[in-house]
Amino acid sequence: QKTYSFMDSTQKPLTIPPEYSVYAEKHSLFDFFKSVLEELSIHKPKDPLQRIIEICERKNNQVPRVFIFGPPSSGKKTLSKLIARKLKCKFINPSILFKDCQTVEGETELTTDQKVNAISQNVHKSDVLTRGWVISNFPTTPEEAHLLQARGILADHVVFLEGSKSVLQERSSGKRVDSLTGDIYHFPLNMPDNQDVIARLGEVPEAGVVFQDEWIFYHRHLESLQQCYDSREKPLKNIYNIFSVDQPLQSLSCQIFEFLSQHPFRSLSPVIPRVLLLGVPGSGKNTQAAMLAEKYNLVNIDFDLVLKETMRAGGALVDRMKLFVKRNLTVPTELLIKVLLPRLSTLETAKRGWVLHSFPITGEEAQSLSQEGIIPNRVVYLDVSRDVVIERLTLRR
Repeated sequence: QKTYSFMDSTQKPLTIPPEYSVYAEKHSLFDFFKSVLEELSIHKPKDPLQRIIEICERKNNQVPRVFIFGPPSSGKKTLSKLIARKLKCKFINPSILFKDCQTVEGETELTTDQKVNAISQNVHKSDVLTRGWVISNFPTTPEEAHLLQARGILADHVVFLEGSKSVLQERSSGKRVDSLTGDIYHFPLNMPDNQDVIARLGEVPEAGVVFQDEWIFYHRHLESLQQCYDSREKPLKNIYNIFSVDQPLQSLSCQIFEFLSQHPFRSLSPVIPRVLLLGVPGSGKNTQAAMLAEKYNLVNIDFDLVLKETMRAGGALVDRMKLFVKRNLTVPTELLIKVLLPRLSTLETAKRGWVLHSFPITGEEAQSLSQEGIIPNRVVYLDVSRDVVIERLTLRR
């Protein structure tokens, strides 16, 4: 049984068991509560408790959320499908989605609010919340981007494709459309394997004019769209990146997948340093510990010093230890840890962190520390040659 298994606010000074911070760090509790608060405050569900239960039941709260933008004929949909397949998430095709909405509502052109509503309804479906999503070529304007953000539709990664106008114009001339699904293919770069699909392909009418209009529209809003997703002043890595499409599809997809594998968030969880210094006598543990404690405002715990102070203070624990000392026997690890635990359980060490040295010195002691929940998140071994150690110890005064 551990010496400190709970906190008692009636006892002073307040002690915080070391295993508390280890458990919170191991299970990312700070980030979990942060994500719960974000979801509740952004989406404002009618039943907050039920939403919290749903969040807890999700196998993974960090699902892909990707926007892909690019000029006409840059291969946005092709890459979106490839990414969705690779990440096993949902590909949301706005052009198909908006056409379905026009059919249902009997309108020729959807308003910005209607488009955002259609995207929002799809993004918040249970399977999409569980798997994540990839959205291609939407939003197209800063107004649409801000409306999506206001609805809580936030991307973790934003991909901007770029390419020379001449190359993309040449691709556009070979653009073919599937009359049944609306999927875009570029002859001869990427053609379907299915003969039935090939038979349904047709040329895009006035492809040159359409390309020119889409090119102008995209570049008119490109800079302001990038500003919507520029996070350099936030606690994030920059969530958008720009990729050139003037390269083979395989090379481009590899670069994008590498970008998507990087987690954009820098955790805001408070980092409590728990540093363990190891090394033979004379390796400089005391000196390095003092320097680390001063630089990072850590509690410097020299076990030898703690042991001496405990022996001077006396008590039942000390009496038990003296029984072994008188018989020239090694003091059991269990008793040594009981000496150390009160020092590691103070409110000050919980807030500032600590640097421990002179203990443990054996594998058994290290294992016992772990069993008590004292697990350092940094272990430094000071490797010093035998000759240097002998010289230092000889000159020590």
